[in-house]
Amino acid sequence: MIGLGIGVAWTFGKINRFVSNMILAFRARVLSFPNSVFEADTCLETTLDELNTIGLLDNASLLITPNAYNEGVIYDVVPNTSLGDLAVERATTGSRVNKTGLIQTEGINVPRLDYSQGTCPSWLIEPQRTNLATYSENFNSVGFVIDSAITTNTTNSPSGIQNADSLIENTANGNHLYYIDYNVTNGTTYTYSVFCKSIGGRNVEIISSDTASEQRAIINLSNGSILSGSTSQITVADFGNGWYRINITKQSTTSVGRLIIFVLDGTSLSYTGNGTSGLYLWGAQLEVGAYATSYIPTVATTVTRNFDKISKVGIGSLLNPSEGVFYIKACALNQTDADSRTFGINDIVGDNYIAFQYQADGDLRFDVRSGVNINRLNLSIGSITNFNKLAVSWGPSGIYGYVNGVKYVIPQFQGTIPSIPVTLTRMSFFRGSSTNVANSYLKEAVVFQSQLTDAECISLTTL
Repeated sequence: MIGLGIGVAWTFGKINRFVSNMILAFRARVLSFPNSVFEADTCLETTLDELNTIGLLDNASLLITPNAYNEGVIYDVVPNTSLGDLAVERATTGSRVNKTGLIQTEGINVPRLDYSQGTCPSWLIEPQRTNLATYSENFNSVGFVIDSAITTNTTNSPSGIQNADSLIENTANGNHLYYIDYNVTNGTTYTYSVFCKSIGGRNVEIISSDTASEQRAIINLSNGSILSGSTSQITVADFGNGWYRINITKQSTTSVGRLIIFVLDGTSLSYTGNGTSGLYLWGAQLEVGAYATSYIPTVATTVTRNFDKISKVGIGSLLNPSEGVFYIKACALNQTDADSRTFGINDIVGDNYIAFQYQADGDLRFDVRSGVNINRLNLSIGSITNFNKLAVSWGPSGIYGYVNGVKYVIPQFQGTIPSIPVTLTRMSFFRGSSTNVANSYLKEAVVFQSQLTDAECISLTTL
C-alpha cells in the first residue's frame, strides 16, 4: 500500500497556480510513503492561498499545517523534504475526533489530526493524563443503580460502535440514578467527564461530591445547555447525534469522592418513572487536572496516555538566528494550566530560543533569548482558548511581537545587549522533557529567514 489519499481531486481554477502546484507536489511526496495519510485538502488550499495573497508563501523556509502524517511524522509543506518533517513521540495510543465527527483511537507515536474545533483540523497536542475510571465503557461492571437498571451495548456511542450502555428508570416514585465511589487524594483537583444522550426526552444531573462539598450541574440534553451549576467548573461539548460530553471539575476535600448521574424529568430529581426513559452513557473518565482531555478508554485497570512530544532537530539551515519571523496559529486547551504551554525554535540546550508561551495564568509571553540576555513581553490578550495568530520578528530593525494584527515592542528584560540568538537548530512544541508541553490545538507554524516588514507581519497575523 502506498499512502492513503483523502479527497484526491481538486478544482484548481479558483486558486493560484503556484499554490496548486505546491499542493500537488506536497501530496505526491506524502503519498509516496507507505501508510501515509493526506487529508483536508480544501483547508490546505485556504491556508496557502492566504499566505500567497499577502505575498509571503514563497518566502517561508518552513511551513507546517495539519494535513499529512505518518507514524512518528508530521510532513512539512515547505521545504517539502524530510529535512523539515517533524518527529512525533507518544509512547501510548491516543484518541482524536476524526473528520466524520467520531472518536477514533490512533496508535503509538501517531500524530492526531483533530476536527473537534471545526471543519478544518488542528494538531492536537496534549499533556500526560491517566483515566482513573475503570471499565469506562461498561457501567454495569462498576458502580450502583437506584430505581433504574443498566443494560450494556444498546446503541452506537460517539465512536460509531454499538458499545454505549442504557440507564433506564423503573416505575418507582423516587430518584433514578447511577453512582460510583472513587479513591482520590485530598486537596487535588479532578475532572470527571461522561458522554450522555437522552432516552425519552430525559435530562441529566451530574454531581461530583464528597463528605464535605459537592459540584453539580443540570444539563438539558435536547441542546446541551447548562440549566444550573457553575460554568467555570462545568463544560458541555456537542458530539453530534444527541451525544454530549459533560465535564465537571472539583477539588477533593476527602480521600473518597462520589460521582452521581441522575435521570431527570425536566429538572425534577424525584418522580414516577415510566420504565422506558433514561440515558445512554459512554466514556467515563476521571483525571487529575482542571479540564478534560481527549477520551482514554479503560477496562479493568486505569490507563495513561503519554504527552505529545513534537519537535525536529538538525534544521539549522531552515532557521536564521540573525533575523527572521516565527509565526503560529494556535489555541490553548484551557485558559489556565499547571505549566506554561510552549512553541519555540531553539538550540536544544536552551541558551538560545525564540518562543511563544501561553502562561499558567492565561497570559501570553514572547521570549527572544541569547545566553543570559533575554527580550521578554507578557501580554493579557483575552481568551487564549480562542485561535490566535502570533508572530515574533527579530533582526536589524528590532524585536517585536504581533498578536492578531497588533504590533508590540518586546523590551529588554535581562542582560546588557539585545538578545538576538547565536544559533537555532530545532523547532519544538514543548520545553524540557515532559513539562511546558504546548497543550494546544495548532493550525499553522511558519518560519521566515528574513525579518518581514511591519505591514507584512500585521497582515500575517490579522484574523
